[in-house]
Amino acid sequence: MRIFLVILFMLATLPMIMGGFIQLSAGAMMYSATRNVQSQILASGTRGEPYKDSLDVEGHLLRKSHPAKGYLALLNANEMDDLRSIRVRQNLPLNAFLENGESKPADEFIHILLSSRARKVAERECRILKQSLADKCSVRSAEARMDKRGRHVTLRARYDFTQKDGIGTFEADLPLRYVAVKENFRRKGSVSESARASVYRKISDMCKSLRSREGNCGLSSVSVTPLDKKRGLSVKATLSALQRRS
Repeated sequence: MRIFLVILFMLATLPMIMGGFIQLSAGAMMYSATRNVQSQILASGTRGEPYKDSLDVEGHLLRKSHPAKGYLALLNANEMDDLRSIRVRQNLPLNAFLENGESKPADEFIHILLSSRARKVAERECRILKQSLADKCSVRSAEARMDKRGRHVTLRARYDFTQKDGIGTFEADLPLRYVAVKENFRRKGSVSESARASVYRKISDMCKSLRSREGNCGLSSVSVTPLDKKRGLSVKATLSALQRRS
């Protein structure tokens, strides 16, 4: 009789026991999910923290406390990781993408030829850049497209580089100010390799002048494009320096 009563009691209380177990499991799952969400929030908060540096520098932060790329380029003079870039646009004949003795492909295959050879053709510019502007040079991206009239191919390339003569020096223990100068100019005449080489020399000379005055100079961006409907090149360059605060 006692065994029968014990079994009856357990059957009567089983739903309550199971309900409590389910609530306990749900609570554990809720805690785990909450902890996961909190960790994600903390991680996102860490990614959004303002940039902190060890130098006493004014004027190097942009909106949302992000450091200017030119400032980072000065602090990491030997790095190639997208800290400084050169963009060059060229109008080239199709045969610039052909090997010696190679015939022009059928029209429907030209886009395949251009996409497969764009980077290789763009690498030739590094040789010119290394004459005066770049110590190390590599192609980050390259794109080639035939114009609508089929007269020439437009090659757009972006290069990572380090400066040929370095950035110079600055005294990290002194209060410094970050300054950036944007130079825009045009070179009239041909758009040949020698023309671009002269442009790169001019930019290098600009940086040398700033370095002689401030002790350091960094190039963060250079853009060279042919002038539309005119013979010549449009050039933009950003030069940066860390100068001593008075």
